[in-house]
Amino acid sequence: MSCEFLKILHINDNKLSAFPRKFFDFINLEELDISNNLFVTMPHELHSFANLRILNISFNRIENIIIENGMFNNMLKLNLSYNRITELSIFDNALQSLKNFVLTSNQITIIDKNIFNIPTLEKLELDGNRIELLPSNINNMRNRPLRINLYGNPLRSRLDEDLDNPELISIEEVNRDILRNIRYGVIGTFQETDIEIIRREYTNMNLNVKTYYEKLNIPADERLNLEEI
Repeated sequence: MSCEFLKILHINDNKLSAFPRKFFDFINLEELDISNNLFVTMPHELHSFANLRILNISFNRIENIIIENGMFNNMLKLNLSYNRITELSIFDNALQSLKNFVLTSNQITIIDKNIFNIPTLEKLELDGNRIELLPSNINNMRNRPLRINLYGNPLRSRLDEDLDNPELISIEEVNRDILRNIRYGVIGTFQETDIEIIRREYTNMNLNVKTYYEKLNIPADERLNLEEI
């Protein structure tokens, strides 16, 4: 195997807890998949792979992530989903080429504000975390078309009266032009479907079958003939 020319390496599903030494010299790697292993920290050896464009570390046991300046300058997609991340720290000038950042299903409570300083970022996946409030600089980010997924987080709709932190805002305080690119849902809310509304209207009432069918838009030839039962 030639170390010089290898650009894609997949060593996922191998129960690895440390990065194998035999791969240290593959300095021209552009895509690396180490998902579904047993890593508890991001392998330090990854810092030497300056040409990495796609890195998948999902489905491991990582709890803390620190991405320093100069790390992963050519990275386009970074997948850290389905870990145990509670703390994510990104330095000011890190990940300056990143387009897709996947952090789905971790335990993140606070978004590092420097995420919104990544000028190339197109998609930020933060669904399924524990985020309640957002960094205030989201309203000043350079990359305003950024699509953000916050679905499944316990977002607060308003700030508590006793909360005095100017660096955090509620989802309601996000600028409208930015908010339209954010997917989110408030946990615990319930939206009735058309069928459920119709069912509720006719509960404990004398059922008008004709009106019921009309609201459901069921074709006449498919309707149940109650007179024949």
